[in-house]
Amino acid sequence: MNQKYTVYAFLALIAATMISLVGYHYTFNQTYVLNGASPYKKVVNTDQFYGGSSTGFLTTLGDTLVLQCDIKAKHPTPYCEVSFKVKSNDNSIGYDLSKFDSIEFDIDYKGPAGQLIRLYARNYNNMYSTNDPLSNKFNQMEFDPEYMIKGKRIPLNYFNVPSWWINQYTHRLEETGVDFSNTVAIELGISGSEGNTVKPGTYIIKINSITFHGKWLPKDEMLWTLLLIWIGFGIVYVSSTIYIMRANLILAQNKKEQLKEAIVQLEEKVSVDPLTGLRNRNGIELLYQYFKEQYQLGTKVTVAMADIDHFKNINDQHGHAIGDQTLVDFSKLLTQSLPDSTLIIRWGGEEFLIIYEGMPFIQAHQCTNQLRKNVEKHAWPKMMNVTASFGLIKYEGIAMEECIIKADNALYRAKRNGRNRVEIERRTSVS
Repeated sequence: MNQKYTVYAFLALIAATMISLVGYHYTFNQTYVLNGASPYKKVVNTDQFYGGSSTGFLTTLGDTLVLQCDIKAKHPTPYCEVSFKVKSNDNSIGYDLSKFDSIEFDIDYKGPAGQLIRLYARNYNNMYSTNDPLSNKFNQMEFDPEYMIKGKRIPLNYFNVPSWWINQYTHRLEETGVDFSNTVAIELGISGSEGNTVKPGTYIIKINSITFHGKWLPKDEMLWTLLLIWIGFGIVYVSSTIYIMRANLILAQNKKEQLKEAIVQLEEKVSVDPLTGLRNRNGIELLYQYFKEQYQLGTKVTVAMADIDHFKNINDQHGHAIGDQTLVDFSKLLTQSLPDSTLIIRWGGEEFLIIYEGMPFIQAHQCTNQLRKNVEKHAWPKMMNVTASFGLIKYEGIAMEECIIKADNALYRAKRNGRNRVEIERRTSVS
């Protein structure tokens, strides 16, 4: 493997990793906001459902949802809360909050000092949810409203599952943990519990927003992705190095002198087309022999014929000077669009022979199709719309002359089928 390109790839991977880590910190953010503008049904729950006498009602001021509660001491643990019904009509499909990692409150509280506010995230799961409305898991958080200032994010791992729900609805250890994967209701309000007595009186909670924060791509998945990329790079580097060293050794042992001689002869006899600067057909027999030997050594070879569509019309309408410029530009596109290892020959007129060496056939097809696209979008002289057609064949050891004829047949099939396309000649016979 070329050491220079390996260093470039290594430095590029380091840069990509750093950019990914920094970019991840500032991007991939997602939020889930609940307020008066949320599209969910909002209802007030009070202890009246269980024999109490507390009351509450909701009003909406723009995007702000206002919950006003009148707490009475009739129930042992009085409560009053607003419930966002985050669920489908069958009450079993909610919202996946497990994608988030923190919560932010923007609320205004007015009421007796020292009172805690409680938030429930109710989760549905077939393992524990039944027709009993209380069977949906209570993920709870209790907090002092004075502590929850706007902009302060609280990790979701501060939530817990109350012991009364665990004792009543599940005895399996794996079901006792916090679960946000299918949240069907989010409830916020004044609630009493053991050690948290609610004072009777009037409470007003203005919910400007309850915002869940998270990332579209979880952090552990992002880190695993980067790690796998580095592992893949290492595997590719080691494997390709071993493969290339072995291939070079075999080539050096078997064909070093023969290839040197063939290259010297090729350089002496191959001429250059004066207009395009590409090779012409002089000395083509040596090229035939060279690629046949390469194929026998296991090198992948693909042959393509290219032709500029309606080239005669270009000469007729714009003159031969523009036609020559079109050939020069087309030749430059060939050399710029194709790999350095590709042999390009001006075959005659507006027709060109392309031979891909050391490249799988599917990759050669992709390169040819990309070349076709480059031709189509190139800025041609006189603002002409110029396209090209291509015929492609996988070389499999037949006489190179026959292979070129088959590629030419595929080219003319591309012409007949509408031009500006790549056709593949699939049938070959080993001689």
